[in-house]
Amino acid sequence: MTITSARPSTPTAPPAKFPLAGLLALAVATFLSISGEMLPTGLLPEMSSELGVSESSIGLLVSVFAFTVVLTSTTLTHLTRRLPRHLLIVGLIVVLAISAG
Repeated sequence: MTITSARPSTPTAPPAKFPLAGLLALAVATFLSISGEMLPTGLLPEMSSELGVSESSIGLLVSVFAFTVVLTSTTLTHLTRRLPRHLLIVGLIVVLAISAG
């Protein structure tokens, strides 16, 4: 009695090269984007004195910004669901770089 393997004996393709450069670019872009969004939280006193309003008003402004991000992110995810992900990520990184510059 012989035992045969359940796997076919066809050769498999070598694994694809790990995209380290792309992963690092995405990590840096994510870090910069989140840092830019969190920056106003640490600058509330300076922003309020510069604009001549109370700190609570500036805090409300930051909260409204955060709420707007929550609402628009769901809608934008729905609207861009059919776009190629690679093209979308590269486009968003370009827009982030231009807007931050």
